[in-house]
Amino acid sequence: MLSRIAKILLVSSHPEVYEPCDDSFALVDALVADRINLLQHQPSICMEIGCGSGYVITSLAVTLGHEGVFPYHIATDINPHALRVTSETVDAHGVYAELVNTDISSGLEKRLTGLVAVTVVNPPYVPTPEDEVGCEGITSAWAGGEHG
Repeated sequence: MLSRIAKILLVSSHPEVYEPCDDSFALVDALVADRINLLQHQPSICMEIGCGSGYVITSLAVTLGHEGVFPYHIATDINPHALRVTSETVDAHGVYAELVNTDISSGLEKRLTGLVAVTVVNPPYVPTPEDEVGCEGITSAWAGGEHG
């Protein structure tokens, strides 16, 4: 039986990239649970903001592809290590995503306005000192500021 999500053993890693954890798994579970709705809308562009390891965007591509729907996928991250890891993850699963090194979606607004049908984001939510917000590397993956 073909997997409907990314295989965790094929997800690449790097010390400066957030690895899939319970929050990532819950997000993918929600996407799989909503796949009928996603399929009915026939999305042309799907985008993940803050792709980290690429587990979520890869799972979305695998899930939709398993159902015969092949939208264009875009994944952004401010961390260049995350983009390399995401590239390895999507390649290992035989899917494609355009990878963009940017903060959220900066610089993509004109190109994508009104075109993105599915946006997925698992934002930093862990309460941390305010000075950690906007840091580089792995800290940027979870630093949610004083109130998370």
